[in-house]
Amino acid sequence: MKNLKMQIKLLVLVLPLVIALVFSSAFYSTKMNQIAEKEEQLFYNKLYEISQNLLNADRDYYQAMIAVHGKRNAGAHLTAKINEQYQNSYAENAQQVLDNVNAAAEIAKKEKSLWNKKGETGITFGQIYDKFVEEFDKWQGSYNVEDMSGNFVTFQDNFDSTRERINEMSDIVVEWAVEQDKAIKASIKKTIITTAIIFVVVSVLLLVFALLVSSSIAKAMKDMTKRIEVLAKNDLSQAEPNTNQKDEIGQMLKAFATMQGNLTGVIGTLKNTTDDLARSCEVLDQNTEAASTSMDHINRAAGELAQTATQQAEDVSDVSRSMDDLSNIMNRSVQTADELNEASKQINSVTKEGVDTVEDLTTINNKSLDAFESIFAAIDNIQESADKISGASDLIQAVSEQTNLLSLNASIEAARAGDAGKGFAVVAEEIRKLSDESAASVETINKLLEELQDNTKGAIEKSNLVKDLVEQQNVSVQNTKGNFENLVDTVGIVENAIGEIHSINAELDEGIKGILGLVENLSAASQENAATAEELSATSDVVTRNVEELRDTQGLVNDAANDLERIIQQFKLAGDIENIAASVVEEEPEEIPAEQTVA
Repeated sequence: MKNLKMQIKLLVLVLPLVIALVFSSAFYSTKMNQIAEKEEQLFYNKLYEISQNLLNADRDYYQAMIAVHGKRNAGAHLTAKINEQYQNSYAENAQQVLDNVNAAAEIAKKEKSLWNKKGETGITFGQIYDKFVEEFDKWQGSYNVEDMSGNFVTFQDNFDSTRERINEMSDIVVEWAVEQDKAIKASIKKTIITTAIIFVVVSVLLLVFALLVSSSIAKAMKDMTKRIEVLAKNDLSQAEPNTNQKDEIGQMLKAFATMQGNLTGVIGTLKNTTDDLARSCEVLDQNTEAASTSMDHINRAAGELAQTATQQAEDVSDVSRSMDDLSNIMNRSVQTADELNEASKQINSVTKEGVDTVEDLTTINNKSLDAFESIFAAIDNIQESADKISGASDLIQAVSEQTNLLSLNASIEAARAGDAGKGFAVVAEEIRKLSDESAASVETINKLLEELQDNTKGAIEKSNLVKDLVEQQNVSVQNTKGNFENLVDTVGIVENAIGEIHSINAELDEGIKGILGLVENLSAASQENAATAEELSATSDVVTRNVEELRDTQGLVNDAANDLERIIQQFKLAGDIENIAASVVEEEPEEIPAEQTVA
């Protein structure tokens, strides 16, 4: 590939695009065929739905007519059950006929070409559908199938004409399907052929355009190659190339012309510079001798400066060490103040926790006091309840005594009654036993009440004692709270004093650091001066050696000037070299834009 001509390389660059166009054409044709197949499939699906609905309608229409004939032929053998079967079959099939035809018409309405398609009779599909609906209504109205009344001959005629409408719609659908199929295939074929022609024309035009562009570029590159070969032979006598092209090739030719002019000017300038260089070498030799003498004086002054700077650096180092010791003392003072401040903060924290604890304890005492008040109230309620129970017990005791007396009277009356009072005597005995048991229960309740009252009195006495203790504890807690609050205030004063001490130490530390920094800067400056003096002494030695080397280099420069003169003589120039150099000095060459150079 690298040995091919420029024109062939450009054509090779265009070739992949042409191949891509060919493949795109083939791919487009394949996709169009696939789209055609999908569209054709959708078309046949619609055609199938319409045809199937019309066929179902024709079949159901015939089934409805069979049901009517079956009912008429049954005659005297027609039972209620058979009549209902024929009637249901007729009604169901007639409704299905109408539903299927309506479904086919709804699909046809979406296809305007089918809806407006005319049949052999010259009327459209939509008009035939309207006639079908009209004749179907006439068919149903001409004969009452339920009671078999009406004109059956007209009923049959209407059946035939209505069925004929279904057949006409089916025929139109078939004709429309054939026409649509042909139209779809013709449209797809035309689209594929048109696309192929467009791709071929574009490919040919692209090749022709690439050929023209590559020829133009190749011609310009040949001219550029010839000019570069001439320049490679050191021939600057030919005229600079002139072109009106504004593309990259034109920019390259303009850049080549500028380079040729610049090279011509450089050669002329070198010619004049060579003579000046020889004269400058003589002046340089004289200046070198003077510089050597001056460097001896500089060496002696640098030695004295180095000795003085070293002594100053040692003095500053002693001051710096003293300031470091003072800084360490201040650091220990600041550290001690920080530790005291931290201890004060811890005391303050503990004191605040103590105040919080006293607050919680006060709250607990108040709650305990409230709880004891509730207990006292409950004990009083128990005492009142015991008194009420005692009253109820006395009442039961009285009732028991009255019951016992009543039982005794009942026994006496039963004894008087003789045999008739035996049952009453048994009841009186039971009442007496119940009275005795009630009396025994009352005695037990009274004993329990006495114990409860004694316990209640003891609880009241102990509760009063505890209440006094809680109140005393509450007073002690309040006193403790006041002590802690006073302690918090005292700790706050101590913290403020420690903070003041810390601020003073900080300010003092900043002052010491500032002084220490100044001392360090002074020490560094002294050391730097000493180092500079030593470097100056070393530099003066180096400069002295450089002056000696410069003398040696002067001879080399003279030799190089002679070699440069011989090189300049190799170039072939069109005019006087001095005039060219003067023109270069007066007018600098035009700069080449970066983008042109890259091109």
